Amino acid sequence: MKVHRIVFLTVLTFFLTACDVDLYRSLPEDEANQMLALLMQHHIDA
Repeated sequence: MKVHRIVFLTVLTFFLTACDVDLYRSLPEDEANQMLALLMQHHIDA
């Protein structure tokens, strides 16, 4: 049970810190539009 708690907290911490990280920067406009379209197709807010 203790191992499950440690794994859960580690994964939760990873997800919470990953929310603040910019994955893509300085993309050309056409690539940014393609990325936005892909996110919108999968119902992901950008």
